[in-house]
Amino acid sequence: MVENLINKPYLKLFWLSIEDSKSTSNPLSYILKTDQAKTKLIQHLFQQPIAIQKNEFGKPYIDEIDEHISISHTKSACAILFTRHPDPGMDIELLRPQLFKIYPKYLSGIEQDKHDVKDLKTLTLLWSAKEAIFKWHSIGEVDFKTHIYIEHIDFENNLMRAKFLKPKYTAKLDLEFMEHQSHMITYITKSKMEKE
Repeated sequence: MVENLINKPYLKLFWLSIEDSKSTSNPLSYILKTDQAKTKLIQHLFQQPIAIQKNEFGKPYIDEIDEHISISHTKSACAILFTRHPDPGMDIELLRPQLFKIYPKYLSGIEQDKHDVKDLKTLTLLWSAKEAIFKWHSIGEVDFKTHIYIEHIDFENNLMRAKFLKPKYTAKLDLEFMEHQSHMITYITKSKMEKE
């Protein structure tokens, strides 16, 4: 069943749970399931087959609509964001304990000191935010640890502030997040390029 998690005039987020099965451990079966979920989600929304295209950098778009899109999936869910933001970025991440082992690979020392790395929701949120920012940037290589810095998380209002720091390309970003079905969902709401 498709769920509409956000329904604002300028921002819509749709969610589809993927049926669990033991075959999802097979990589080919996993790809097939997620592709089928994307197709099912798009067909449900448009009531007809609509193709998702990709630009030269792999960023998805749909010819038939004016909005920009961002798509994300896990083994158990698929989500699509429609927004007026010209450079969308959205990510969904399942809460998974493996993040306790790998967070030093995607968080700087400053971020590790600043945020609660003993809390799984915080680690998942940080990873999801960095993935959303990676999708927002969409061009060139990005090192999550050095190019993306999560400045602040406001858990009370589900808001985040971040910086993208790459030579000749720096920006301030605002993000919003929510938790749904053991997933953290993070998406860009505002980005502003900074002068060098």
